[in-house]
Amino acid sequence: MKSEILQNTIQKLFTKDKGILAADESIKSIDKRFEILGIPQTVENRLAWRRLLIETPDVSNYISGVIFYDETFKQEIEPGKTFAEYCEEKGIIPGIKVDEGLVDFPNFPNEKITQGIDGLRKRFEEYFLLGARFCKWRVVVDVKTSTDDIIELNLRNLAIYASLAQEAGIVPILEPEVLYDGEHDIHECREKMSYVLTHLFGDLAIYRVDIKNVILKTSMVLAGKKSIQKSTPEEIAEETSILLMSTIPENIGGVVFLSGGQTPVESTLNLSNIINKGPYKFPLTYSYSRALQDPVLESFAKDMNNVDGITKIFIDRLQMNTLALKGEYTTDKETGISSTINQVTHSQDL
Repeated sequence: MKSEILQNTIQKLFTKDKGILAADESIKSIDKRFEILGIPQTVENRLAWRRLLIETPDVSNYISGVIFYDETFKQEIEPGKTFAEYCEEKGIIPGIKVDEGLVDFPNFPNEKITQGIDGLRKRFEEYFLLGARFCKWRVVVDVKTSTDDIIELNLRNLAIYASLAQEAGIVPILEPEVLYDGEHDIHECREKMSYVLTHLFGDLAIYRVDIKNVILKTSMVLAGKKSIQKSTPEEIAEETSILLMSTIPENIGGVVFLSGGQTPVESTLNLSNIINKGPYKFPLTYSYSRALQDPVLESFAKDMNNVDGITKIFIDRLQMNTLALKGEYTTDKETGISSTINQVTHSQDL
């Protein structure tokens, strides 16, 4: 029965030409984005922002699911109706971020582990009753500095999390984010990502996780932002395609890409090029946060009441990514409505 629930969720999440919106920034992360843009950091404004995204007309034509943060998941989008209930009515699968952020690990300077395993089984029971049908857990890896020991600890926790999620009837998204910060070149990035993914799937096998009911959320393969050797879109697509085909089991539930600080145009172009390197044995889509939200958020900061103008920007960005999922996006398809941003906003907690 649980397996049927999980498979049904995965099939809906990978509905053709739809992506997954990541709206799961912690209070700390979203408040930093608000602060940069001069938006008062209040619970009311966080609610208004997330509600605007979800209530955008026809948004369900472009996204199959939304990942929420705990605060939003338990809020009411309108009197008597939670975000999860609203999404279900619109045919959008509600998801929940369940990790509790990154913390320093003793004796390993500047290295992070993701916390939240304690009490997770009970939280999953609650989230399932509240309507969550998929979830996310994020760990981070630095190409140059992350040690094998801390990588392995984080990957083992990802496997434990996946086991507990599947037990609860909730599809786990596993996000081992290889950070785009740093001076690494594209080949160093692929080498580190290959190591991470190979060991991740080894741990999933050890903990008897049902791989067909797992979703991987992965970085693309590209040089670090401080690298003197910049990656071309063609190189990114080629290296990422090689990584996917060489490390990911064919029977995985599916793979989604994170944007990781790429601009809206970069993330869309790279997605389209990667799609065109297929076909792949598993379904592919995107799960973007900043690459979808940044141009919309800048408009929200200028005038929160300009709902029509703000949602027009959001839909335009979604339409560009739908073209990418078809392998049909090129930069000359841009309308100019959502392609320009002043800056890429703050990442999730580091």
